[in-house]
Amino acid sequence: MDWLMRGSLVRIGPDHLASGDPDIIRQIWAVRSSWTRGPFYEASRFDPSRDNIISLRDDAAHNRLRTMMAAGVRDASLCPPRDAANLLETGKQDADVNQYIEMVERSMPSMITLSLFPGLTKVLQSRFFRWMMPSDQDLVGFGHFIGIVEQRLALGKTNQRDILGSFLARGLTKEEAQGELLVAVIAGSDTTATAIRSTLLFLMTFPSTYQTLKAELKKGIREDAISCPIQASEARNLPYLQAVIKEGLRMFPPVPHMMMVAAPRGGDVLKGIKVPEGTQLGVAYWPLVRDKRVFGDDASVFRPERWLEAETEQLRKMTATVDLIFRAGKWQCLGKVIAFMELEKVFVELARKPLSTWRKGESELGACFHRFTQHFSRMINFHRRSVGFGSSKNNGGNIIPKDVEEIEDQYSLFV
Repeated sequence: MDWLMRGSLVRIGPDHLASGDPDIIRQIWAVRSSWTRGPFYEASRFDPSRDNIISLRDDAAHNRLRTMMAAGVRDASLCPPRDAANLLETGKQDADVNQYIEMVERSMPSMITLSLFPGLTKVLQSRFFRWMMPSDQDLVGFGHFIGIVEQRLALGKTNQRDILGSFLARGLTKEEAQGELLVAVIAGSDTTATAIRSTLLFLMTFPSTYQTLKAELKKGIREDAISCPIQASEARNLPYLQAVIKEGLRMFPPVPHMMMVAAPRGGDVLKGIKVPEGTQLGVAYWPLVRDKRVFGDDASVFRPERWLEAETEQLRKMTATVDLIFRAGKWQCLGKVIAFMELEKVFVELARKPLSTWRKGESELGACFHRFTQHFSRMINFHRRSVGFGSSKNNGGNIIPKDVEEIEDQYSLFV
């Protein structure tokens, strides 16, 4: 990564640049920026006849669709709170339901390959290859999900207070709502799962970090400052939890793909460097989130304490840089609020109730990078905690008598 630290812009092809400079990235992503999405994004079109919020390259059309979708995706209250620990307990199937995970793993490499060959993308997205795309008649995969939405709409359930209801109420057609829900599931599920897995890896690797997090949560629960499940307002008052989440995202960005954007007509000037019209520029995420000038000399180390030790101005720079993981400006991720809500609830509930261990005989955690990060090799076992910690505010959480508190401390992620 050091080669990307030598300058703000690095040429990686005849008309392709890479940058890990947060100032340049914010400039090209700004709301009023003239930069546009490159041909790469067209590979995200699941329906050849219609663009979605990711594949749209026209700024005006993208802004219109984004405005209609924003309320539904950003409003976390439209997602009923779920107790992550109870979800782990009561899941009926330890399986890939409707082969969704298999379909994601098979599709991501193909989509990225197509994105490298725009001409091939146009051919495969023509009407002659429509049979290869998801359909509401499919029994598995993405198409099956579309079919579920179709069934609900057929029953006339269009006014429910949820994301689908919000989309329809703000002017999306039935077809647009189906497509955008599919995009939301694909873009929002595996990315958050990647953040959870990678952060769990770091918590298991650094026992002292986990114990510090658990101590903060125990204190909050005993003081009735944490509900079950935890609320967003409560999570914001837990500084070490927030530090763990931000550090996990920093160390392992869920979507590290460069996602090229194109220079506007007449070109642009980035930090004094003239960039010709049509030049494509992508984000180098690994240098971005490991910049020693922003995160300190130990930027390559998982250390949540850096978020608590930083002075005000340094903390602002760190936060602004990590926020770029969710894009910025006109392309900022609409699901950022929901993603943080999920991460806060999951880590609190996993620390509150079950234990986690690597399965014996597993190798190191592996990852391959397409558009999204895909983990492989490592499987995590979840075990019920023999003694939980909780309070009367926790709607069923177990209260620890003082004489058994030492027993509880023997139970952690590391067994």
